[in-house]
Amino acid sequence: MNLGVKSVNVAINGTLIDRESAKQLKLKNINVQVSIDGDVAKIHDLLRGVERLFTYWLILILVFQNMTLILDIYVIIYSVLYFY
Repeated sequence: MNLGVKSVNVAINGTLIDRESAKQLKLKNINVQVSIDGDVAKIHDLLRGVERLFTYWLILILVFQNMTLILDIYVIIYSVLYFY
């Protein structure tokens, strides 16, 4: 049965994806959505509770671009004053 679905969007947290799983997503025409908390690694990683996750995501974004995988990036902006 063809439901007319051209693509599927999946929101991921970034901790369980690597090059191979990204390749599988592309083959299945699945678009990836990721959110980033803040504009610096220190804040993002603190809020997510995972060290170096922000840096990992920046590298993974480059991998996605090289694979021409569709990636939606949502940046979460907080109205809190912080120092880094």
